[in-house]
Amino acid sequence: DQAVSYPDEMFDSWAPLSCTEKRDRSRWWRKIDIAQATSTAGLTVAVNITQGVRPRWWFVTVASCSEAEVALRYAIHTKNPLLGWQSELSSDTAGVVHFSVLFLLINVSLALAQLYANFDLARDTFWTSHPLVKILTAGIV
Repeated sequence: DQAVSYPDEMFDSWAPLSCTEKRDRSRWWRKIDIAQATSTAGLTVAVNITQGVRPRWWFVTVASCSEAEVALRYAIHTKNPLLGWQSELSSDTAGVVHFSVLFLLINVSLALAQLYANFDLARDTFWTSHPLVKILTAGIV
């Protein structure tokens, strides 16, 4: 399926295909109105994709079927509305914020415990000047 739509560059099987064959191999295609695309407002194309049971990887390919060389400047913006406030993130990074906050809280707790232990040791012993205590404190803080 994907191998037919976007073959590997090693085999160079995409280049010799006619425009009709390229369209036949694609899942979705759209003819671009060059007059609208080159206007100052530009061209916006919105495509709604419905995924099934699991997240999918989506690829975008732009191909020109004209004989003339075409210069193209474009921006692609994707959103996944199912992810709520994380809709701008890809499926592989969704949820990373929650884990980052969790690990931040754990690290802050360890740093506070280490600093308290150093303060407590400073009152009673000479261990605060020990190199191992300094290395451990620097690593946590």
